[in-house]
Amino acid sequence: MKILKDIIPEKMWSCGVVLDNLGVKEVAWDFFDVMKVIDILKQKRYTILGGDVYKMKDDKIEITYDNWYIDRNIATVENSIEKAEEYIEFYHQKQGEGYLYTLIIG
Repeated sequence: MKILKDIIPEKMWSCGVVLDNLGVKEVAWDFFDVMKVIDILKQKRYTILGGDVYKMKDDKIEITYDNWYIDRNIATVENSIEKAEEYIEFYHQKQGEGYLYTLIIG
């Protein structure tokens, strides 16, 4: 499996929030930055297999237990990117600001 940090430019990577304090070895981005990350992955032809949603509350990060995924056996670059964009855009429209999103690539 590819490591996201090796794919995303350092400038974009540094915009993310490290989730180590939650015991998760991932980085999450706010809505606007995660959409930029998705664009980078689209341009580089990577498949997004899913992701998780976290909430920023009083300078603390909480897991929401909300997530999405696509079956690796049917995932293509196009349908995985579309699913990620649709899920995150809908979540943002419904819940608003203050949420962070992780991405899992395949």
